[in-house]
Amino acid sequence: MFKRHKIFSAVVFMVIILSVSSLTGYADAPYQGTERLAVNLWWELEPMVSLGAEYPIPRDKAVKNLLEEARKVFSAMIYGYSFVYTPSDKLRKVSEVFKLVPVAELKWGDRQMEVVSTEVKDKKLYAKIVYHLLEYQFLNRSAWSSSALASVSGRGEGNIFKGSGQRDVSFNNAVKNAVRNYLRARVFNKPREIRGEVILWDQPELTVGNGMYITAVRIKLKINKIE
Repeated sequence: MFKRHKIFSAVVFMVIILSVSSLTGYADAPYQGTERLAVNLWWELEPMVSLGAEYPIPRDKAVKNLLEEARKVFSAMIYGYSFVYTPSDKLRKVSEVFKLVPVAELKWGDRQMEVVSTEVKDKKLYAKIVYHLLEYQFLNRSAWSSSALASVSGRGEGNIFKGSGQRDVSFNNAVKNAVRNYLRARVFNKPREIRGEVILWDQPELTVGNGMYITAVRIKLKINKIE
């Protein structure tokens, strides 16, 4: 349902900033490592389609949603995923299946995460968030920097009319398409199954167009098994 509301005032903007610290604990001083990751993320305050009773999105909920997305993005950039990909095959009547499983995940309220700045613009809450890497996290990510591992890109979509959960769908589709594009150029006999690992190398870019969430990713890819 489409609705119109007044643009948030400066007072509301300050409330959102305060909400970040009061609701999550992320304002506590984090470990100040020398290496860090930084992302710029956004969340709709007045989504195009409201599937629930809350509209516009309450400030506290928008803040929590944004921090949860940051937690997942940093987890993907530090630990990555394992995947199992089954290409579609009409002759064998097999549908395409892509399963993406986190290798490990950051906990909610991780003190290494820090909200640097927030801004309300065009009915969206924007935030710059950094993550201060511990030594073992930095080393894990550095191990993926080898030129022997493929660096590939992909784009994916999710139907915006099905709600904000489609943001994750568009991300998963982007990773799947990156893996698929890499394999198509190198594996000419269609395999039954591919297993491997990926790590998110850059911040995913999320946009909206033609009723779709559109995510672009760049990943590092390791193929472990082709059957």
